[in-house]
Amino acid sequence: MQRKYADAGLVVIGINEDQAPEDAAAFLEEFPVDFRIVNDPDGEIARAFELIAMPSTYVIARDGTVVARHLGFKTAKESEYEALLQRLLEDSAASSQR
Repeated sequence: MQRKYADAGLVVIGINEDQAPEDAAAFLEEFPVDFRIVNDPDGEIARAFELIAMPSTYVIARDGTVVARHLGFKTAKESEYEALLQRLLEDSAASSQR
């Protein structure tokens, strides 16, 4: 999604909670990503967002509002997730042109 919608303004940030940086590095070597990874070994971000499942996805609008939260990742819902992103990006583009 990052690659596909970057020009429309989408920013994807992954949060890594591994205590040992080498664990995250090994995982990312096997499963590379094309978005920014923030290290949070103390779990401060997880607590702030009341994280209850891994992976979790939070969709946050430009104004900082949490628009959606998805617990886990269900490939059957991928098109639903993408449709939400498209709507938000289109709404954001339309409101910035006003």
